[in-house]
Amino acid sequence: NSIGILRAGHILFPVSVRNGAAAVADLLRRTDCRHVLVSQDEHMLSIAQQAALEVTGIKIYPIQSFDDLFPRSLLPTNVASDEDVLSIRYKIDDVAMILHSSGNTLYR
Repeated sequence: NSIGILRAGHILFPVSVRNGAAAVADLLRRTDCRHVLVSQDEHMLSIAQQAALEVTGIKIYPIQSFDDLFPRSLLPTNVASDEDVLSIRYKIDDVAMILHSSGNTLYR
């Protein structure tokens, strides 16, 4: 999922499972995040939903598993794995990822 977000040209901001709803809400506010992908884990979904109640304009989407998106029965067997179909180019100063650790949000 992380690589897919980056390849689609969006900024990735992984949030630790150790954060509570108040901390997640603060991070969402500070980064002006509007879309949150959440695992289908009940605990994480609950935290995300509680955080979204504190921040206006947040949309929560469940992360689908690879098997949900690409059932093995539908995968082609003769596709070249090194084929670069999605050609996203980043400028050296573009923000690609926001990392948070120990109460600090690192961004420009």
